Amino acid sequence: MSDPSTRSLPDQDQRLAVRITLLLTGTMTIMAGATISPALPALADHFQAAPNVAYLSRLLITLPSIVIAIFAPLAGLIIDRFGRKRLLIAGITLYGFAGSAGFLLDTLPGILVSRALLGLAVAAVMTVSSTLMGDYFSGRVRERFMGFRQGFIQYGGVVFLTLGGVLATLDWRAPFLVYLLAFVILPLALIFIFEPDQTRSSAGLEHRPRTQPAYIMIAMLYGIGVLHSVAFYMGPTQLPFFLRDLGVSNPTVAGLAMALISLASASVSMFAFTWFRRFFGRDTIFVIAFFGFGASYWLMTVMTTLTPTLFVLALTGASLGLLFPNLSLWVLDIAPDWVRGRILGGLATSIFVGHFLSPIVSQPIAEAWDLRTAYAVLGTAMLLVGCFFLMRRWRLGG
Repeated sequence: MSDPSTRSLPDQDQRLAVRITLLLTGTMTIMAGATISPALPALADHFQAAPNVAYLSRLLITLPSIVIAIFAPLAGLIIDRFGRKRLLIAGITLYGFAGSAGFLLDTLPGILVSRALLGLAVAAVMTVSSTLMGDYFSGRVRERFMGFRQGFIQYGGVVFLTLGGVLATLDWRAPFLVYLLAFVILPLALIFIFEPDQTRSSAGLEHRPRTQPAYIMIAMLYGIGVLHSVAFYMGPTQLPFFLRDLGVSNPTVAGLAMALISLASASVSMFAFTWFRRFFGRDTIFVIAFFGFGASYWLMTVMTTLTPTLFVLALTGASLGLLFPNLSLWVLDIAPDWVRGRILGGLATSIFVGHFLSPIVSQPIAEAWDLRTAYAVLGTAMLLVGCFFLMRRWRLGG
């Protein structure tokens, strides 16, 4: 009889089904914001009589991120104590109802409440989905799946942004219907996601020696999560204005430019990250990623035309394609199973705090000087982080 504590996915068909389910739940994170972005101008026009409509309509995008940052650690605590599957099912169900509610609601405060509930749902789904990757997979299998999953999520962002744009041409409410896809994912989660044995047997946990988390390393990686998100979100918050300064005012071009970052990131994550992990250590991958990221932002400071700017944005995306899966995998690898949910919830918080802080950091610099200076400042920060990991690599002897 096999040891239940080392239980793995039982057969090839179920392994595939579980992986597909985890991939689809991953896309729910990026779907949360991207789907309704193209509908914001028409939504703001519809509620033009509402006080502060310009601010509140934009809050529809950022509000879920704030809620995720606050509640992801709570989701991690819940799944560490009570199990993974029930919270995942509850999160997917809430996601479908809260996300699609905007199709029926006709008050801006009501839609804002639904977006806050959507943030709660994403906090649950994102934390459980990431934690289950650590529960189900290990070693090279985990590395391959992490890179593939991150690429799949980025490709999903391009698809949902495009789909949201198409539906927004029909009616500003139509993009909210995309969230009903959660009810397609729900039966897959009910059927194929199973509770990992370490969370099913409290007695087993009580008698198993508990490895203490590497708190200093985890805190450092959380800091990396905040910093890379601050820099990355200069794209959606500042890139359209940068392109306008170049004389490119067409919003379609701005959308395609942002999609290029996602496509480059997805391609590197899905097709190249595993190769990098085979030949390079974690520190070395961070050196490559942060140097590439920093160099791309410094190159932005000298761009004067669109075509070379697109090549620079591709370098930004390629660097992110290495950076984020390396960060997630590192945290996942050092998180003991008995606190894995809490630690992954903390990582989600660090990333979404960075989303929220990005315009707060970059906009004052842009207003005091210009956008090129903002790119230079954040590019320098990326290069300094790359230097830190280069010195760490030398100190550790490889």
